[in-house]
Amino acid sequence: LFKDGDFHNPLENFQVPFWGTVPKGIYFNLCDRRIPVDRNYILEREEAEDFTEFYRKSLRFTDDRRMFIALERFSLAYEKKRFEDNIIDYVIALEALFGTTRNRIGMEIRLKSGFLVEDSKEKITEIYKFMRDLYGLRSKIVHGDEIKIPMKIGKEDYYSEYRLKPAIIKIFREIISAFFDEERRGDKEKIF
Repeated sequence: LFKDGDFHNPLENFQVPFWGTVPKGIYFNLCDRRIPVDRNYILEREEAEDFTEFYRKSLRFTDDRRMFIALERFSLAYEKKRFEDNIIDYVIALEALFGTTRNRIGMEIRLKSGFLVEDSKEKITEIYKFMRDLYGLRSKIVHGDEIKIPMKIGKEDYYSEYRLKPAIIKIFREIISAFFDEERRGDKEKIF
């Protein structure tokens, strides 16, 4: 959440068998193969102070069940390989943060995320449309409907999941940062 990048997941180790005299084989981490060098998650020394502040702000939410579910689902999306699973996890994370009723939850996500993150009418509308279309994509996935390419999400046409996922991650980071910002959230407390 602090910054862009991927780190190795020790849960993705699997055993590669040997055909010789070594019965146990060797262990290989799937992440070693698929994360480009420029995507490694490295915390630089000059980022330590900002990271410490980010972490300090996050401690206010240690007992918040909704935040726990949101962060857990966001993390699970990194571990899962299927695009459809990622979308479902991202939307569950948003539902955990913004959903207060069982009906019209998509509307709550759209409205609350825009108002929390942005101030201008244009930017709020942009986030509203992005979330509307993201929730619509989630509905297509869970109901078994066909996903058409390009995927129209907000004002963009996405021709692949590899372009859409970073956009979702970016806005989720902005939402979490806004949640962690007491001053920003305090101004908008009536929304929640």
